[in-house]
Amino acid sequence: MKTLWSTGAAVLLGVSILPLTAQAAMMDTSQLQPYIGGQLSSQHLKYDDSSESDAVNFGTASLQAGVNMNSFLSVEGRFGKSFNNYEENGYRLELKDYYGIYLKLGLPTGTLFTPYGLFGKTWGKLEAKGGGESADLSGNDFSWGIGLQAAVSDHVAIALEYMDMYDKHDYELKNVGVLVNYVF
Repeated sequence: MKTLWSTGAAVLLGVSILPLTAQAAMMDTSQLQPYIGGQLSSQHLKYDDSSESDAVNFGTASLQAGVNMNSFLSVEGRFGKSFNNYEENGYRLELKDYYGIYLKLGLPTGTLFTPYGLFGKTWGKLEAKGGGESADLSGNDFSWGIGLQAAVSDHVAIALEYMDMYDKHDYELKNVGVLVNYVF
């Protein structure tokens, strides 16, 4: 069975993240800033053999919680669900839920805007119903994304973000969303 990550790639990823986690472990805990937030987004699901017009879009809402280790590094978890289903000719497709854990690497600019990158893993579940039958498709994949965050105040930040959440087994799931976070 073909896997996304070979053992060598997993070791390389671990070695590249090790300096960041070591820095975070040696950090003064008074710098840690926990945050919570929410995201509204559009998720685009496409089967590789389908045309772009056959792709399915879901509106989703997610909750997130994380910790800013410093101005460059955060660790974040997310959980989301679709609030609409795709229905056509008696068939229904629903994004049941997804969740993930990500490293968020920011590039402070000295202004209220901070561009960032996200890297981590996303798990998700789709449900298809129709013709008296039901099927579930679940999986996980390495995820990456980019975003631009604006600090509205000392405690509130908003962001616009793109994520490539899943791309294997002939399925692609991409996400574009608007986030609001409250930093404690």
